[in-house]
Order: sequence, then C-alpha cells, then structure tokens
Amino acid sequence: MAMAATPPATQPALSSAALINIRSSLKAGIDAAKSDHALIRAALAQAVQAAIATYGAGYAGTIASAIISDAEALGVQYDDIGAGLAEAATALAGTNAAAAQAIALTVANEGNQDEIKYFMQIATSLGYKILADIAGGTPTPTGETTAGGVGLGSLSNGFSGGFPGGGTPGGNGCLNPSCTSL
Repeated sequence: MAMAATPPATQPALSSAALINIRSSLKAGIDAAKSDHALIRAALAQAVQAAIATYGAGYAGTIASAIISDAEALGVQYDDIGAGLAEAATALAGTNAAAAQAIALTVANEGNQDEIKYFMQIATSLGYKILADIAGGTPTPTGETTAGGVGLGSLSNGFSGGFPGGGTPGGNGCLNPSCTSL
C-alpha cells in the first residue's frame, strides 16, 4: 500500500479523564498478559486502537505519546513498546493513514532507541516501510496546543523561544520533543 508522509501537525490535548481511561485500559491489558511478550504487544496495540476509536484519529499522536509514557512507567520492555505501537499503526494504516503516520512520528519524537528500532522492524516486516521510515527519521517538533504547568508537558509555556514549528517567540515552547501536553 502506498502512503505519502504528511508533515507534522499540532497534537491536540486529551482531558485528564481520557488519559486516565487510556492508562487504565493499558494497565489492565498488560496485567492480563503477565510476561507473555506477544500478549503485551497485542495489549499495547489494542489500547492504542481502542483509544483512537473512542477519542478519534485526530488524537493518534497524543494517544501514542500517552501509551509510550505509561508503558515505560509500568516497566514494559522497550522492544514490546515499539512493536506494539507498530502493530497498532500498521493495523490503522489501511483505513487511516494519517493516524498511522501520527503514531510513527510520535515514536520518532518520543521513543527511545530501542522503541524506534523495534517499531521499524515490525512495521517493515508487515509491509509498511513508510511508517518505519517516519519512525526512524529525524524527530520533528509538532507544536504544543495547550497551556500547561510543570508536569503537563511544558513549563507554563515559559520556555523562551519555543522549538521550530511550535510556539511563538518569547514563549509557547515546551521541553517534550513533540510538545505533547500530557
């Protein structure tokens, strides 16, 4: 399937209640999987897909960011995180290329080296090299969409100058590579 890479877009913020629901869904899936890596990856993919079905494809990058953060906090191995996100992205690619690309871009921006590596391996093995290329590309700031305080993805929008493509001179930047407010 041919997919064209799209430029990064501003990631909308999810409500605190939505983030709690995503976290609860992910934790339940991971707890049920125990230490079975295939089941953990499937739980990650399912949590992403369920959240996108609930909150909309426009939140795909924000959802992927929350999943990365929460999975790491739950002690999920990086290879499982990357592979699970790749499974979610490739499952979505046929029906919503923009959501799949937003997940891959979030992995590029926020994933660590192992998460990116395994995302790329799985996406390529499933026939979606364009997603692998996006995830393996140079991180691209995508802009912050909400004011936040410490712990919400920014320092009260006071980071002077912001990042290219996100923020205005004198503020509105954030320290998170993709500027997702969580």
